[in-house]
Amino acid sequence: MSVPYRITVRISEETMEKLTELVDAYQYESVSDLIRRAVDDLIEKNYGPRSNRGKYLTRKEISEFVNERLDEDPQLTLDDLIAIILKEYSYRRYNKEIAKLTEGDERPPRKKAGSI
Repeated sequence: MSVPYRITVRISEETMEKLTELVDAYQYESVSDLIRRAVDDLIEKNYGPRSNRGKYLTRKEISEFVNERLDEDPQLTLDDLIAIILKEYSYRRYNKEIAKLTEGDERPPRKKAGSI
């Protein structure tokens, strides 16, 4: 495979040793192959069709979220914040999955029990 660009990156000896261990452990062809795959995964994660974008929050987003919640209720504990984050994440994910499942669903709405 011919690629038009070459990137040189300086890394520590410790990092190189860890990369070499990964190559051996996971049977990559080389450290270069491992790095190419990692870069491809990063690009797919952020721009690809199966993008995970939205699953991971930046530090800034987390900080803003926490500060907003603390402004609303300054007595929130860390456990409360974690529960709120998990609840909102689950709610968004659930609604997203329901939308996928019902996309293009042309069936009429179900009638309530006892209605004609």
